[in-house]
Amino acid sequence: MRPTSWGVWSIIIGAVLAVSLTAPAYAGDEVFVVSSNSRGDANYMAYEGDDIFYSQEILKLIDETDIDVPFKFCYGNGLGDFDNDGDLDYITAIGYAFMPANIYIYRKSDAGNKFDDPTFVDAWGVSAGSEGYLAMDFAVADYNEDGNADFVMSLWASDSHATGFYLGDGDFGFESKLLPNTGTYDSAGADAADFNNDDHADFVIAALDESGDGQFFVSLGNGKGEFTTSSFNSHEGGPVSGVAAADFTGDGNADIVAAYPGILYVYEGAGDGETFTLLDTYDVPINQNSAIDNNDFNGDGSQDLVVASYAADRAGVAVLWGIGDGTFTYSATYLGGSDGDRYGVSGPPYEPNTNTDPVAVIEPTHLQVTAGQEIVFDGSGSYDEDEGGQIVSYEWDFGDGNSAAGVQTVLTSIDADRQPDGVNPSHIYYDTGSYTVTLVVTDDQGAKGTVTAEVYVEAVAAIVKFSPRKIYSKSRKKWIVATIKLPQNYDLEQVDRTRVSVSVGKSKVLIPAQPDPKHGFLAKIWCKIQRRMKVVTVRFDRQEILAAIGSASDNIDLTVVGEISHNGGRVKFTGSDQIKTFEKSKGWRFFKKWKPKKR
Repeated sequence: MRPTSWGVWSIIIGAVLAVSLTAPAYAGDEVFVVSSNSRGDANYMAYEGDDIFYSQEILKLIDETDIDVPFKFCYGNGLGDFDNDGDLDYITAIGYAFMPANIYIYRKSDAGNKFDDPTFVDAWGVSAGSEGYLAMDFAVADYNEDGNADFVMSLWASDSHATGFYLGDGDFGFESKLLPNTGTYDSAGADAADFNNDDHADFVIAALDESGDGQFFVSLGNGKGEFTTSSFNSHEGGPVSGVAAADFTGDGNADIVAAYPGILYVYEGAGDGETFTLLDTYDVPINQNSAIDNNDFNGDGSQDLVVASYAADRAGVAVLWGIGDGTFTYSATYLGGSDGDRYGVSGPPYEPNTNTDPVAVIEPTHLQVTAGQEIVFDGSGSYDEDEGGQIVSYEWDFGDGNSAAGVQTVLTSIDADRQPDGVNPSHIYYDTGSYTVTLVVTDDQGAKGTVTAEVYVEAVAAIVKFSPRKIYSKSRKKWIVATIKLPQNYDLEQVDRTRVSVSVGKSKVLIPAQPDPKHGFLAKIWCKIQRRMKVVTVRFDRQEILAAIGSASDNIDLTVVGEISHNGGRVKFTGSDQIKTFEKSKGWRFFKKWKPKKR
């Protein structure tokens, strides 16, 4: 059911402007907010610093301008650099119902609260009220990517459920048309963001359906001033007035915050421009909030909110600081400026993300190491191509369940020449195999770059000698002994003799080493000799090895594998030697051929 009196409209109509996904990039990085009352009086509220704004002060009173329309009503405003001079200009619409209603821009002429008198832009498409007799809100962005600021204007009472679309020429000139079915008959708030992460500006319209419940229309742009629109319903119905859009949760996807009477709803975006899920709600400590906008006002990397009250007895703008996870902390409500209500509030507009992803580099890209060897990875070749940009964190995944991370904050000018932690992490692989190392670098705008490198870890190479090396295949002797020598930096005392085994040829069957008695005088002498020779000996059951060999053969490979404690872990070593087996001993063949002489 449509409103039938202005008293009803005043409860449910509000306005919100375009959002900024990045910090303001206009001249001097001046951060401020503009607000307006329902008569069209404009106010200026500058950010002081340290999470504090100055009070509102009058920007322009409508009666002190040359704006001459029969009825002066204003329900939205916006900011945009419409003449490409690096400063944000103030835009608004003044008028009501079937009377002449016009769009005006106040050019920003200097730093601070310095604006020229209003410049007439256009009369919106009013034809006996068929295409909206109230201009509600503005979403400013460069929708056709020609370098000039454009804007979308939501309309109240549009028969074609249209939104006004204005393409700027960079000199306060605009080409306009209607975008049908981008809202409802009664549209209210508007904002701009990149909802599907394609680097093109999109916009959202908060509107009321025929029953007075909220709906959201998301129009995805293609960078040519063309849009595809989808919609979703308000979570619990009820009239929605203002809308703000940005990545409030820190996941890289644009979300939506909607203003309802006395409460804010946070809808989390999925990054596809179509899926939005209610995340949380917030009570706002001002009377009858309507308009809402956002920006990273305090420069902490999280999107903040400004919310206006249309209660005439408390014409304030509330500030809520964003935490970065979709939650907000109320700071203060700022009064001052013109008398009356506040129907419009705007911060710096949406700007496309021009930040490029940093480039992650690992040197070398392929590495072959020995188990237990400490290696140092080099990520110092990673870089950020953006002017003045820098990498603020390095996150390593070594592919074996272990990871390392570097600094998470931007380096100050004092230590800008210092490499952040995590650039050259060391790591030890204890298990053999192939590993993929991943480095993720993050720049000071939150963009990430990823690269991988391959590491092949091989067992420690041991020198193995077997004794005896020639064995009679029918031998009944008990042992065959392996003498093992490892590289100099390995402590042979750390060899775990219970983990040493041998395999025959290509067989995967392992024959374990047998316990070596360590008692008696000769055993002690032999142990001292081994330590001096820097070798270790283990013995294997000769009968098990002969059984594994089978028939007699030359050049049989015996491969020893074992474990040794090294550099805080257990690593594998391996080495091979060859032996020969024969059917009968040469001595026996000689004895058979020899016969004593007859006397």
